Parts: sequence; C-alpha cells; structure tokens
Amino acid sequence: SCVRDVPELLRTIGLTGKETKNLVPVDWLSTAIVAIMSNKDNLGSTYHLTHPVPVSLHDVCSAMTQAIQLEPDTWNRMGSMTPRLSNIEAAAESFLKPFRSYFRPDPDFDCSNTQHAIPSLPIPAMDNTCLVRLFRFAIRKMFREQEFDLSPAPRRSGEKENETTTQTGTTTV
Repeated sequence: SCVRDVPELLRTIGLTGKETKNLVPVDWLSTAIVAIMSNKDNLGSTYHLTHPVPVSLHDVCSAMTQAIQLEPDTWNRMGSMTPRLSNIEAAAESFLKPFRSYFRPDPDFDCSNTQHAIPSLPIPAMDNTCLVRLFRFAIRKMFREQEFDLSPAPRRSGEKENETTTQTGTTTV
C-alpha cells in the first residue's frame, strides 16, 4: 500500500519533516553556470546555485506518495522485484535509515549574487506539481538510470576533427 501518514514515515527514520533540501532543476543549473561565467562582470564573486525556497522533506514525501498513487501498476511491478513488504512504512526502517544523514537539513545559502547576476533566468518552482512529475518519471523508469548513447555526435559537414574541443575541470568565477 502507499504511504498514508507522511509524518509517521519520517518519524520512523528519526526525522520531523521540517528538514529542507536545496533542490534545483539540472537544466536551470547548467544554464545558470554558463550565464554567470559568460559575463566578465561576474568574476571575483561567489555564486550559490541553490533555490531561495528550499523544499521540506514532508513535501518531498508527500509528492512521492502522490506519484505512487498515480503509478500503481509500475509501483506494484517494482514491489514484485523485491522481497515482499507489507507496506512502504515497513521498508522505511531498513531501507532509509542508512541514508538518514542525507536527509538532514541542507545549509542556508545566500543566493543573492546569483539572482543579481542572472535576473532574466529565474529559478523554476520546485513545487508539488514539479516534484510529483519527477517522482512519476523515476517510478516509470523503476528508479534506474536511463541508458544514454555517449558516443560522439556526428560532425557537421566541413567540420574538422580538432575544430571542436571540450574542456572539463573546476572553474572559479
């Protein structure tokens, strides 16, 4: 069955539900990094790419519960691939307890530099609708990584092999 009592589930693993997480969409994050680094006026400052309104664990668990209720067939198929549990609350003690340290509140960061540097790129809301959509996707994929084709993209007509380079590493802005 699905989680009926989110506060009870959180208490089972020693949490209150008031713990918060700084969740941001990865596509916003990558766009924000490029936008900040592309402007020389932004050099020399620190940018915390966090959400100005962190999401509570209670809201995360509530969204997960809603997603489970919207995807019962897939959720039940996932359950048939694991040892039978009477309900998800019973799984919390054994499955989630080792991850408790990840559920502690994220630090509060001042993201005013980020908001000042990219005012035309507001951070999307990490509201219930967004969280449910993310959990439904994860459930449909059975919480497995999607397989990606990592082979190089075909070169455009006339493009030389050395013409395009990719640079990786850590950059301080």
